[in-house]
Amino acid sequence: MADEPGPFDYTGLHAFVFVDHVPETDSPIGVVNRLRNELKAPPEGPVMFAGDAVGPYLAFAHLRVEEGDLSGLLDLINGPLREQGVRCKYAVETGVYKKGERVIGTKRGTPEIIALVSIVVKRGMIESVLEKLGDLDAFRGASIVTGDFDILLQLGGERLEDVLGVGMGQLQQIEGIVRTSTALLDGTR
Repeated sequence: MADEPGPFDYTGLHAFVFVDHVPETDSPIGVVNRLRNELKAPPEGPVMFAGDAVGPYLAFAHLRVEEGDLSGLLDLINGPLREQGVRCKYAVETGVYKKGERVIGTKRGTPEIIALVSIVVKRGMIESVLEKLGDLDAFRGASIVTGDFDILLQLGGERLEDVLGVGMGQLQQIEGIVRTSTALLDGTR
């Protein structure tokens, strides 16, 4: 009998939700808590991770639906997420950076402090930028995405200085990066 994938095996269609508005009567952490508690993680629900953020958006969530189920993703965003007060932009993951045989993508092995960096890359340079990102000291994962940017990078560490000091300083040295935008999350919340 073949091993069946577990609930956290990296399969399916993944999307990243950037919450930019919550109702005046709510808070970002209230929305995050409802996402975690009511929509849950696989196999019970589609929310792999949710957290409030400091930066260009109020909160972030990593979603997973069945492979190729764009309609299901749209239904999730326009249905249950909207019902939870989520107003957002989102990006669909089209690939993850692989280092050796291990798949490394955003939101796995979440450290205490997380920096999610949206990266716009010069045309034709995604692969070379990804290779250099994988060498960053604070590197935790990188996903190729659709939307307003090309790569969603996850940096992480035990302390804010681990992420901002080392990771961001090294990031600025990578040729091919046009622009970045960074949000910070506390993975322990």
